[in-house]
Amino acid sequence: MMEVDAERILILTGWSSVSAEYLAAAAALYGHAVGTAAEVDILGVSQAELAAVLEAQGARYARVEILGVGLEVNLGKLAVVLKSLKAAGVHVRWWSRMAMPDAAARELKKADADFGAVVVREKADTLLDVVVAGNGGPAVAKSVLARLRLVAKTPPKGLKDLADPAKAEPQEIWFALFQAAGFAHRDHRDEQACGDVVRALWRNEPVKPALSPRFQVLMDDYRAGYMSEIVGRSASTKELRVQLDQAAAYEQANVLVLGETGTGKQVVAQYIHDHSVRKGRRFVHHNCAYAGSDDMLLDRLFGHVKGAFTGADKNTTGLFDDADGGTLFLDEIGEAKSGVQAMLLTVLETGSFVRVGGKEDERVRVNVRLVCATNRNLQEMVLRNEFRLDLYERLCDFPVLLVPLRERLEDIYDLALHYWLQMTGRRPTKQQVSDLKEYDYPGNVRELIALFKRAWATCPVSKDGRKQPDKVDFREILDKHRIFNATLIRGLRGRTAEPEAAPQDGCPDMPMPTGPEAVPAASWPDSAGEVMHLHAKKILEKHGGTVAPAARAAGLAVNTFKKYLAWTPPAGGTAK
Repeated sequence: MMEVDAERILILTGWSSVSAEYLAAAAALYGHAVGTAAEVDILGVSQAELAAVLEAQGARYARVEILGVGLEVNLGKLAVVLKSLKAAGVHVRWWSRMAMPDAAARELKKADADFGAVVVREKADTLLDVVVAGNGGPAVAKSVLARLRLVAKTPPKGLKDLADPAKAEPQEIWFALFQAAGFAHRDHRDEQACGDVVRALWRNEPVKPALSPRFQVLMDDYRAGYMSEIVGRSASTKELRVQLDQAAAYEQANVLVLGETGTGKQVVAQYIHDHSVRKGRRFVHHNCAYAGSDDMLLDRLFGHVKGAFTGADKNTTGLFDDADGGTLFLDEIGEAKSGVQAMLLTVLETGSFVRVGGKEDERVRVNVRLVCATNRNLQEMVLRNEFRLDLYERLCDFPVLLVPLRERLEDIYDLALHYWLQMTGRRPTKQQVSDLKEYDYPGNVRELIALFKRAWATCPVSKDGRKQPDKVDFREILDKHRIFNATLIRGLRGRTAEPEAAPQDGCPDMPMPTGPEAVPAASWPDSAGEVMHLHAKKILEKHGGTVAPAARAAGLAVNTFKKYLAWTPPAGGTAK
């Protein structure tokens, strides 16, 4: 057994995602311990690894202080370790503002083990208050305590607020550093970082010097590998962030996300939700291509009443109910057929719907923000009478076009840092990033992620069995990828080889249709009003000039159809 060092104290602290109270509490306890002339070590620890850390290191310290670490897992082993440490003369204290779980208390009692002391104040505002009270009153200067209280109540901020120290409060930067240090610890990249941040906070180091190159690397890794954000620093990605922030702020607008397969439409939808006032409510995602028929998709979206069809033995709710108050993301909206399109239009216009098999007087009211996405050309589908024009107008309140990866290869570094770091815990090397840029990714970001997965699966292994991500040769992996997927790559490149016309007023970023059925650019509409007008004229001609059947075929009210027919270009404009 290790010999106890009477002058050494170990502080083990957990992490909190909702405030920096653990950071402030650890700093206060560190300051109090330093005041006793003891040598103090600080480590971040999760409840899952608490028993193992105590077993491996606890016996060399005279005292171990455990701050805000839960007691819900590995209780049997924890009890054995605590009993052993007590026998060795190590004093262990557990600090919390919540009572010890009953299961932990029973397990310790059964093993005839316990903490040397348990300090709990269930009505305390923060863990810092528990530490202050547990040490017999403030053991630090009032000015320092006031600063720590400010830190302890710091709420989490969005990434854009944390990225620039000049635009953030010092306590926000300290919290960000602590979270980043915790991320590095969990990835086994830097297990001393948590303690270093705690010490720097206690010493009241100015934030700028605290953001040393080492800490800045921690922050960069945290932002790239952990935060859910739009990744990249190219001009188009920066512009995209601006657009998405605008869309998120204007929650009355429905958003239509357009882009090739693999460009990250779901990530964009999640970003809009997370940065809107609805972020505390549910984000519900459904792919419209999953449903086998119109009826199945209607049932999935709106639910049904008992007896609506064979097998409907009870009332059910749908996705609109699930997303009430939040955001519903409908991917592949171009796959929805006429019946679903009509119901979606009704919900968007009235905020209510009737369940499948329900009655008109049983309408369900919902408050849902709708974000839709597709890789199809909805304008072309409207002109072919495959997608309702009035629904298209509703969905296209705020259009967002995602730029393919081949047009923003400068984002490869950030994407590699984000995904490779998540998989391996290591940053990509300069050579690896350079090799990754030698490809155009017709499958976009999804194809890049697939390459990372393949690289990790085939990663070189050292003699002691550890994977060596730094030795992955992405040039070799890309060569094999090109050979194996040659036919698919040629096909995907062929789809994107046709030129596109300039954006249109009706839906600013919508790409022009391409291929043999494309409308010539010279005759393409200049505005949404003109699209409506041409669509109505085309359907009217198809139905022999009779308004009523043409309106029914278009899924429009007769008066609305007539309004589209009567459209005239604004002064100075001409209709095609």
